[in-house]
Amino acid sequence: MPNALLELSQTAAAAVESASRSVASVQGNPRFGSSGVLWSPGVLVSAEHALADVDKVEVILPQGHGEAQIAGRDRATGIAVFRLDHQVAAPVPADATALRAGSLALVVGRSLRSGPTASMGILSSVSGRWRTRFGGDVDQFLQLDISIYPTAEGGAVVDAEGKLIGIASSSFSRYGAVAIPAATVQRVVDAILAQGHVARGYLGIGLREVAIAGEQKSGLIVLSVEERSSAAAAGLLMGDVLTALDGTPLRDAEQLQALLGSDSVGSKRVASVIRAGQAIEVAVTIGTRRREA
Repeated sequence: MPNALLELSQTAAAAVESASRSVASVQGNPRFGSSGVLWSPGVLVSAEHALADVDKVEVILPQGHGEAQIAGRDRATGIAVFRLDHQVAAPVPADATALRAGSLALVVGRSLRSGPTASMGILSSVSGRWRTRFGGDVDQFLQLDISIYPTAEGGAVVDAEGKLIGIASSSFSRYGAVAIPAATVQRVVDAILAQGHVARGYLGIGLREVAIAGEQKSGLIVLSVEERSSAAAAGLLMGDVLTALDGTPLRDAEQLQALLGSDSVGSKRVASVIRAGQAIEVAVTIGTRRREA
C-alpha cells in the first residue's frame, strides 16, 4: 500500500538535495552567517539586510571554499549581488504562473557547520506586483508560511521539484517572510552587473513627517536640500512641506519612496508644497543618484 507521508518525505528530501547544489553558506556578518544562491556562473545573490556594509564574504560551497566580492546591493528589493570565481550551474527556475496560495515551498540554506538546511511550509499568499517600503518594484507578492532561520536568510525558496521560486527574506517584516521572485532578482542582477546599482528616482532632500492642518493631517517637511539635486533645481527650500506628488498625498516618507521607482527617473512631476503658510505647486524633474544606501 502506498505511503503518502513517505512519498512526501522523499520528494521533499530530493528537492532539497537538488537545490542545495546551488546554495552556499555566506560568512560576512560577525554575529552569524547567512546563505546565498549561485545565481549564474560567477554570480552569487543573497539577502542585502543580512550583509549590510559587507564588501567581501567567505563562501562555503559543496565544491569547497572561496571568496566573493560585492558587485552591488539594492536595499529596495533586499538583494545583494557578489562576484566569485566558481562556475556552478544556475538553479532551474519554477514556473511563476503556476504558483498559488497553498503551494508547497521549501527554504534551502547552508550552514557553516551542518551543511544543507531546510524548512518547509506553504506559500500563504500569492498576488501581483507590489512595492516594498523602500520603493522596490517586486514582480509578485509571495508570502511564506515558513520560519526562516538566520543562517538561511538569502537562501533558495524552491517548489516541490526543487525548482527556484526566489530568494528567502525576512527584511520586509510587516509582511512576514517572503520570497523575492526570481524574475525580480534577475532584473536586479542585470542592473547591478551592468552599472553597479539599480537606478531609482531621487529628489535629493532630507525629510521628516510633520503634522499639518486639514484632512490630510501630516506631510513631509524639507530638512535639507542637496546641491545640484533635482530638488535644488526645482527650487524646493528648507522648511517647505510636501503634501502631494502629482496629486498623490504624501503623509510619510514611504509613500514618497513608492512613487520614485525606476520608471520615474527623468519624468516631470508636480509637487504640492506648503511654503510660509501658502499652498503652491512646484514642477520637479525626478533625478537619480549613483548608489543607494
